Amino acid sequence: MTIQCQYHWLLSLRGGRVTPTTRPFKKISTMPTKGQFMTKIHIISNHMARNMPKNIPLPKSAPPRPALLKPIAYFLLSVLLFSPIGSAADTLEISRFPSLISAVRISSPLDFCGEPVPLDEPEVRERMEREMLMSMGRRYQALLWIKRSGRYFPHIEKVLEQNGMPDDLKYIAVAESALLPHIGSVKHAIGFWQFMKPTGQSYGLRIDRAIDERRNIFASTRAATQYLKDLHEDLGSWTLAAAAYNMGQRGLERRISAQKTRNYYHLYIPLETQRYIFRILSVKQILSNPEKYGFYLTKKDLYRAPSFDRVRVEVSDHLPVQLIAQASSTYYKRIKDLNPEIRGDSLPEGSHSILVPKGTGSQFHALLAPLAAKYRSTQIASEQRYTVKKGDTLSGIAKKFGVRVSDLKRWNKKLKGKTHLHPGDTLIIHKKRSAKADPPVTPPFDRVRVEAKGALALQLIAQASSSTVREIKELNPEIRGDSLPEGSHSILVPEGSGEGFHDRLTPLVAKNRPTQAPGDHAPSERYIVKQGDTLLGIAKKFGVQVSDLWRWNKGLEDETHLHPGDELVIHQEGVIHQGESAKKTPPARGSFDWVRIEVSEYLPLQLIAQASSSAVREIKDLNPGIHEEGLFEGSHSIKVPKGTGSRFHANLAPLAADYQPTQIPERAPPPEPGETHRHYIVRKGDTLSSIAEKFGVPMPSLEQWNKGLDQQTRLYPGDRLVIHEEQ
Repeated sequence: MTIQCQYHWLLSLRGGRVTPTTRPFKKISTMPTKGQFMTKIHIISNHMARNMPKNIPLPKSAPPRPALLKPIAYFLLSVLLFSPIGSAADTLEISRFPSLISAVRISSPLDFCGEPVPLDEPEVRERMEREMLMSMGRRYQALLWIKRSGRYFPHIEKVLEQNGMPDDLKYIAVAESALLPHIGSVKHAIGFWQFMKPTGQSYGLRIDRAIDERRNIFASTRAATQYLKDLHEDLGSWTLAAAAYNMGQRGLERRISAQKTRNYYHLYIPLETQRYIFRILSVKQILSNPEKYGFYLTKKDLYRAPSFDRVRVEVSDHLPVQLIAQASSTYYKRIKDLNPEIRGDSLPEGSHSILVPKGTGSQFHALLAPLAAKYRSTQIASEQRYTVKKGDTLSGIAKKFGVRVSDLKRWNKKLKGKTHLHPGDTLIIHKKRSAKADPPVTPPFDRVRVEAKGALALQLIAQASSSTVREIKELNPEIRGDSLPEGSHSILVPEGSGEGFHDRLTPLVAKNRPTQAPGDHAPSERYIVKQGDTLLGIAKKFGVQVSDLWRWNKGLEDETHLHPGDELVIHQEGVIHQGESAKKTPPARGSFDWVRIEVSEYLPLQLIAQASSSAVREIKDLNPGIHEEGLFEGSHSIKVPKGTGSRFHANLAPLAADYQPTQIPERAPPPEPGETHRHYIVRKGDTLSSIAEKFGVPMPSLEQWNKGLDQQTRLYPGDRLVIHEEQ
């Protein structure tokens, strides 16, 4: 072992500088004996004690200076000798990290895929330095980039070379996913190259509930190189191709056409894409020269690519991953790590090419065959058939037999794509074996039909069937909550209680139905929230105010969103029963609150809708003249749903503080003198050309008046278009 001790920084305490005689000790190239080792420590400590500063004041009660300095020297020397050795040559040295100033200083010319980066432009240099500082600010992340590159870069570099593409493109994978297979974005882009599902499928990737090849380094790299090659052929620049990879080709081409420039560094595009190339360049700077930025790694420090054999498996039904692990003499997690594209616990039907540990491929099929045969026989022995009854649902059947809905669909191919069951259908169900006990037997029952006029409490059903609410819910697992919603329901009750059930239920319902006496509150009804419901919409439907809904439902006080299946209490004049027509009560005049908003730059309508517990369409309905996307700088007085104004600003403040606009839309051009504008609601079958012909205006004018609209834009019924007309 070689030990090199440098202690000149200790001696620099004398006068704050290093003396000219300071030098490192000679290397000890052989392991000394215990006596030799202690002798050398004694000599070194005496030398250090003589060179310690003599101007340090000591208390009067302290021992003499020589007696005090020698233990200090022993302590400091032991820290030097027994601290962990951190260099590749096993030498003891002080780690030095580059300063932030030197980290962003780029002296040599910089390029991306051979295309120069104009660092002589101050704005471009500033953008580059910003990304470098952000990358260096997370040193642990940069260190992991370097270490993971040893695992994945060899394959990516090989594919790029085979396709004649620049080596710099490999850094896109680091900028996109940090070389993590399962990472995903809020826009549902997944995998090493962050493919969206439609784009990945268009480039041959299999993406479904069982297999997602975006997580496979081999398949996703092949698709990404082809995608980048196509973008380069269309745009003529690798820089523009990378930008289009981030924001989409059509969006980038529209901005190039509108701004009349093909220089990426001069384009005004979404903020994320403005930073995208510089983020890739910062990754390139660090990974291509890690020592410059304080990362001293050897080849042994990098993560190695796993060694594997590739085998092809033909699956007739499904094959559990655990059997694959047993056939390859390894464990379940190893197979999942080698094949991250497998999403569940088994391989689906079909032909699959999978990876197994190196050296196990030759015997894999011989070991798998008996394991698969034994598994199939176990499955057949546990198979039973169930005949669907009226009122059955997939979730109810799955819960009854202790299996998952996905299992039912896998065992019964005819269920693929079906959403409804029909009485008389036969389903195959495999019992789950338990080491402790057999599956519980479903208790006997009677089936009854209940016509619920409004919400019907399960407590009344339990009383009418001489049982408990728990028993009713166990027999009817599809019931959510403590009541049946309005409508006709086929439910199960304990055996023997079906006869006379309705005779017992009718008086219970009549007794518990609220009646309105003079001066009493209006009767109440329970409303089950549906998909797309909002507080304002429900209030309009029942002719009440949002503030009333808050008052009647205390649990809403801290909620801003409704969820399907929630129950709301509603007090109104007369309860709507089944078979009666529900007359919509128009909202009363003044069913809104006025609020004043001071906007510094831009505020989208989505934040206003969230702060008022409503939807963007409702805000637009209350404020017909409002801009399609949001409010611009200035003071605005707008309407919000009744009852939301008092808490509006308190709700809006945190939303506005967290909001960071990527790109502020342009204001619509003011109408010419002598012109006015109106709004047209798109109907089913409308097209841009038919609307332009209807109002006698050219299509380019429609696109000018409605930002983001062009001939490729798809119109939907209910969309609102601005139309300018001459007075």
